[in-house]
This record gives sequence, C-alpha cells and structure tokens, in this order.
Amino acid sequence: MTKHRLSASVDSALLAAAERAVAEGFAESVSAWVNAAMRRQVEHERRMRSLADFVAVYESRHGPITDD
Repeated sequence: MTKHRLSASVDSALLAAAERAVAEGFAESVSAWVNAAMRRQVEHERRMRSLADFVAVYESRHGPITDD
C-alpha cells in the first residue's frame, strides 16, 4: 500500500501514548500506531453508517423505534 507523509497536530497526551506504545513494543513506530488508529476510526465510521442505514430501513418498515 502506498504511504503518504502528513503533518498533523495532536494532543500531547495522545503523542505520549503513541510513544509509550512504541517503547513497550506494541507498535513499530509512532507512524504505525497512528496508521492503526486511523484504520480503526475508518472501520468505526463504516459500522456506524451501516447501523444508521439499518435503523432507517427498519423504521421505514415498522415505524420509529421508541424507548418502550
């Protein structure tokens, strides 16, 4: 897969977590850690879109989902 360099500003606590993950052997590099986090975010957003689509279809057939 092609890689692209990017520049991003992140919270210092997140950078520290990435560096700790590398130091503890949980990631090869900060870039690998960020890449994995971005991959999880993409998958999360895909699942949320799928869930929203499912709910929309369900409600169009059965009416709104209520607290009851």
